[in-house]
Amino acid sequence: MNVRAFRLAGWPWLSAALQAATLLLIVRLLGLDDYGRYATAYAIASMLAPLLVAGPAFVYLNSHPAFGCSREGLGNVWQRALLVMGTGCAALVPVCMGAFAGEWEHAALWFVVGLTEIVLAGFIEMVVRHFQAIGHGKAMAAWRVGPHAVRLLVAIVALVAAIELTLPMWVGVSFVIALVAAVVGMRSVPRRNAPRAFDALFRLLRTGFRYDSGGAANRVINDADKPFAMRMIAPGGAGSLFLAQRLVDLLCVPLHATVADALPQLLHADPQVRRALWRKETLTSGLYAVLVGGVLLAAAPLLRALGPDYGMAASVTTWLCWLPLLGFARGMLGNAAIVSGHGNVYSRGHWLGAFLRIAGAVVGIGLFGWRGAVGSLFVAELVPIVYFLLATKAMPTTRHRSLV
Repeated sequence: MNVRAFRLAGWPWLSAALQAATLLLIVRLLGLDDYGRYATAYAIASMLAPLLVAGPAFVYLNSHPAFGCSREGLGNVWQRALLVMGTGCAALVPVCMGAFAGEWEHAALWFVVGLTEIVLAGFIEMVVRHFQAIGHGKAMAAWRVGPHAVRLLVAIVALVAAIELTLPMWVGVSFVIALVAAVVGMRSVPRRNAPRAFDALFRLLRTGFRYDSGGAANRVINDADKPFAMRMIAPGGAGSLFLAQRLVDLLCVPLHATVADALPQLLHADPQVRRALWRKETLTSGLYAVLVGGVLLAAAPLLRALGPDYGMAASVTTWLCWLPLLGFARGMLGNAAIVSGHGNVYSRGHWLGAFLRIAGAVVGIGLFGWRGAVGSLFVAELVPIVYFLLATKAMPTTRHRSLV
């Protein structure tokens, strides 16, 4: 790997480090109760966001000719989709907070969280993908990590200056940071006239969902338990659970990025080198998954040392030390399904896991509390792995030679 490629590959690590540091500071500043509420709204927005953020980003970057217009025209369609449909999705966040989490108060606050994590995140994603499309890797990485760095700076200032940071203040600060980043960044993104029919917006969403249906299901697997945990567990306990889950998610960001980046290489590699590339990616990603599991085991006592309120977070972190290995296996086997021409298997496996995550969270949390939430996550990770193994073996290879 040359120096330039190494630098570009480092942004997921930097982004994860910034978000993890911000997470720990915000939990200390807000307290576990308010953090639990914020994490629930954030999770709901994250489950809605792929429809308008990650999915259209794939279309914008790779398939704008198939969509029937230039990348500049598609940027215009994406912008309108974010303003019209993204605002509607943001309005669903307070509705879901009330219906599933029982948090009907502060509806305006949850709406702002939705605007930040769906609409403004979509505009920032468009800026990132624009610089990626024109080959400006440093600018792409800077826009990816910049908002996280500013949030961390705000949290550090609040801690050092002993500012009493409330939940509305943090939501407002996050909104302003994202708004400034979106407004400034969008000045660099060229947009031209495009089909103005409302059907074009729905077509972008349908096409994007087809590209990123696995990513949308993955968000459900990660976050579907949070509204139910918020309703069935005390806010402080739910905050401890969410702290541990979010810490694991952030430590796995580089792992997921590595697995995702391996897919194009596997698809375009010659048959002679594909197996060697597969073994290399499996070894490096697997070793990182083992490393993260060890870090989680080591981090659990440190969380317990923060005080008695963090005892549950420490226990959950210990239980989740296996999650990086399962996430690695699910990601690589999903790649194998796509490479061997079974994209439908990839999508079905992830949505099977998403369905089991929702059902398992409702039943498990009601019966066993936070252990039920962790158990539903275990089932949602393990079942797709088994499905990928069985389905790819049973079906004939249609595109590339099978890797498993």
